[in-house]
Amino acid sequence: MLRVFLASGKVAVTISAEELRERPDSRPIRALKGLLRDICGEPRFKQQLLKEALVLSDDAVLDGPADLQLVLLPHCKTSAEREHELLSASVRDDVCEVERILHRPQDPDVCSPHDEPSVHGRIRVGKDTRPLVCASWHGHVAVVRLLLEAFAAPGIAAHDDRTPVVAACAAGRLEVVQVLLDAGAQVDEADASGATPLATASTRGHLELARLLVKVGAAVDKTDKAGRTPLASVSAAGLVEVACMLLQASSDINKADNAGSTPLAFACAEGHLGMARTLVMSGADKDKPKHVGSTPLLLACSSGCLEVARMLVESRADKDRPNNFGRTPLAMACSWGHIEVAQMLVEAGVDKDTADSAGRTPLTEAIRQGNTQLVDLLQD
Repeated sequence: MLRVFLASGKVAVTISAEELRERPDSRPIRALKGLLRDICGEPRFKQQLLKEALVLSDDAVLDGPADLQLVLLPHCKTSAEREHELLSASVRDDVCEVERILHRPQDPDVCSPHDEPSVHGRIRVGKDTRPLVCASWHGHVAVVRLLLEAFAAPGIAAHDDRTPVVAACAAGRLEVVQVLLDAGAQVDEADASGATPLATASTRGHLELARLLVKVGAAVDKTDKAGRTPLASVSAAGLVEVACMLLQASSDINKADNAGSTPLAFACAEGHLGMARTLVMSGADKDKPKHVGSTPLLLACSSGCLEVARMLVESRADKDRPNNFGRTPLAMACSWGHIEVAQMLVEAGVDKDTADSAGRTPLTEAIRQGNTQLVDLLQD
């Protein structure tokens, strides 16, 4: 039998060689430390096992019964140089070096803040200097597992711009995300900007990763600091496939952000015809205005998005609904000189004579701008 004693003289664990061999790790010392971690609450890197006053390495062989002494070590004092060593090894995917540093034992979450962002793919990721965040972004699964084994926080920590999960989602690292979630990371924990893992994966177009997050219970309508849902963000980016997945997961198709913009409003303002059509066919409110009164049609006309505007008109959106300043879709098209959009609206039978709150009609606006083509169109 193997017996492990605490510093107090109390027996922490008694186990047979056969039981030890049944542990997940085939190396006896490593397996024993895994068992002790569950008992003493400290990672193997902070554990020393002594046999007759000799420190046993994690790869040491145990042959026969033995009495071992457990010593729990405090984290070593770190310096900027030591922090950089761990960060650099984590980014290089140098598993052996990370293992060596953690055996100092060095706290994997101690890092100094940096005010200036660095270039992706070098050492830091943005302003993040925590090894777990950077290793997650780079997709180094083995290093991520090691850092988590050393009790690196799977969620957001001091000086983090992003959580490890958000960093992994930004880079599309599906396996890393799964490892972090298995380690207790919160699926909806947002980064400093309020972006959740689902929003990050979705807006980057990582469909399978977004699908995984939904499957494990991510809140599909959790908003960022601007009040945008993941569906609103992907609508602005024109990512139809991701949007369809979110809609199938019961995302609120009409949920507006802090300015009152709905997913359809974003799609129309950006001119994403396929996205706008998908939302309309899925039941989006075609006339829901922003807080300033701009409807999706008015936004499309302002941006000169002819085909989007035509699709909305054909879908029976309100052609003459003005914003809070009395400006109609035709007035906005004229103000920005979008002749083809204005012509489509006129052919669709809009009211050409509606004046805004300042008394300006589309015609007077065209005359003011000296746009003879618009003047001719409106006078016909």
